[in-house]
Amino acid sequence: MGQPIFLQGKRVDSILTTIGVDQNFQGFGIGKKLVHELEQYFKAHGVTAYRLDTLTTNDQARRFYESQGFAPNEIRADSILYLKELS
Repeated sequence: MGQPIFLQGKRVDSILTTIGVDQNFQGFGIGKKLVHELEQYFKAHGVTAYRLDTLTTNDQARRFYESQGFAPNEIRADSILYLKELS
């Protein structure tokens, strides 16, 4: 995982490692629902922020994550690291 990530002085340990929706079912809001449910779980367990990374060349994933409120944080090798604060 490399170097730790900090947000407002707190280490961000929670990570979304994999999400995928079959191409035949993309565009129906399934990915959004998966992210929403994960965030409900995180909130119920006191998580205030989480991270993920994706390849810098994966434009479709980057657009999706950014549309879900993730903010690009830094680039590490061929990946871009995103953070999202939960309210």
